[in-house]
Amino acid sequence: VRTAGVAAFAAFATNPLDVARTRVLVGSKPGGAAELLRTVDTVGREEGAAGLFAGAEYRVLYNGVVVAAALPLRALFYTGLRDFFILDETFSRAATVASKAVAVESLPGLLAMGGGG
Repeated sequence: VRTAGVAAFAAFATNPLDVARTRVLVGSKPGGAAELLRTVDTVGREEGAAGLFAGAEYRVLYNGVVVAAALPLRALFYTGLRDFFILDETFSRAATVASKAVAVESLPGLLAMGGGG
């Protein structure tokens, strides 16, 4: 829940930059940080807060719900892959080493019983 709240707040707070970025990309002027800031200023003066926060509800919903849900799932997926490929191999090696150690430790007993030939 906290992740969703933080993602939603970040989406809302950065919406003016997203509006400006979209307008710079759609426009004919080359982009850059200076052009982005000029666009934020122009939209703020000409359209006010309504222009700067246009589409904010969709960004908040998308980032607050979809992204906030996807990030933990991605972390779980990564952890599962890591466990499967790295830890399973590590445990497999440890089991092999342990079985060899048990075999070496039981070798004197087998030799004493006449199992060594």
